[in-house]
Amino acid sequence: MNLKLHEVINLFYELNGVTKPDGEVISQGLLKQKMSLKIKVYLQRLNNVLSEDIKIYEESRKELFKKYGKEEENGNVNIDAENIVAFSKEQDELLKAEKVIDVAPLWGSDFTLDSLSSIETEEFYPLVFKLIDGK
Repeated sequence: MNLKLHEVINLFYELNGVTKPDGEVISQGLLKQKMSLKIKVYLQRLNNVLSEDIKIYEESRKELFKKYGKEEENGNVNIDAENIVAFSKEQDELLKAEKVIDVAPLWGSDFTLDSLSSIETEEFYPLVFKLIDGK
């Protein structure tokens, strides 16, 4: 399945959850939900693939900050007003890059949306569902 990089990032967060810098948990993530070990192994395989893409994205993002920003004494990088448009354009292009996620080698044909029916959660995972369902 083709996903844009921003969808890959969101899928990673669906699996791993999101926590604010102050420690407030926004989403637990699917991998923290109670499920069978088999399903958890399948999802962890997907998470490993996504983790590699996240590393590449973070490296590319750092390069953009170096290209368009100026490092301050405290280590933060700020982007000047005259560079913000060019920075935003390149970052948008990066986030629109497509990635093929082939789930066939990650799990068997027995992994369907019905496989997740035993998981009780109040969270919603639209990209995980899309990937499993193939639609």
